[in-house]
Amino acid sequence: MYRGHLKERGLVDKLFSELLIQIDAAGFSARKGQIVDAAIAPVPRQRNTREENRQIKNGGSPETWSDNKRHQKNVEAHWTMKYGETHYEYKSHISINRKHKVIRKYAITSAEVHDSQVFEERLDENKSNGSVWADSAYRRVEQDIILPRGGRITAVIFIASRYANAL
Repeated sequence: MYRGHLKERGLVDKLFSELLIQIDAAGFSARKGQIVDAAIAPVPRQRNTREENRQIKNGGSPETWSDNKRHQKNVEAHWTMKYGETHYEYKSHISINRKHKVIRKYAITSAEVHDSQVFEERLDENKSNGSVWADSAYRRVEQDIILPRGGRITAVIFIASRYANAL
């Protein structure tokens, strides 16, 4: 609920930016490359009727729901398949500094969005030495990416997911 109020007022990104300014001022500058990854964030399963699901998929919300029920229902998350199992969830996509493990950029999407679809927007062209560490979900992405403002990623290093925690 607290995050919802911040989001309504457009303060989430402003607060995050201010936090990063303070982290940089404390000497935790990001200069040793970036690690890019995504994690699933499950939400409670929705127990909707077929008609309610149809209305949600069409971009609306069922008229029979009270305001309280609307607040309790999560209609922005989506179903996805992972390792042969279905999951109803969001995805949290992050870019962290390799040395200090500070989250520099993030994006929250519904679960069906492929990791590579938000890859470029999570790169921090101002806070890197040009190396990006990513798992195999990003193999679709070109290895030489031209960034806004003329920045350039010099290498995308693909790692097996099981080794990602060792970085």
